[in-house]
Amino acid sequence: MRSASNLLLLRFGARRWLARIMFTWGLLAMSMLFVRTPSHSMCCGFLLGMAEAGFFPGVIFYLTLWFPMERRARR
Repeated sequence: MRSASNLLLLRFGARRWLARIMFTWGLLAMSMLFVRTPSHSMCCGFLLGMAEAGFFPGVIFYLTLWFPMERRARR
C-alpha cells in the first residue's frame, strides 16, 4: 500500500516533492526554537516526523530513476 506522500511524489515529480519535504522539514526544525512546554515539544516532534516521513521513500524512488531498468538489477 502506498502512502499519500508517495502518491504525491508521483504526481508532482521527485525533485519538486523532495524540495517541499526539505523546506517543510527546515521550517518545523526552526519552529522548535519557540517550544516552551513539553506538550509543544511533542506536537512539534510529531509534525516534524510527519514532514520527514516521505523523505526516505522519495530518495529511494529518485535514485531508481538514475539507472535504466536493465542496469538496475546489477546495482
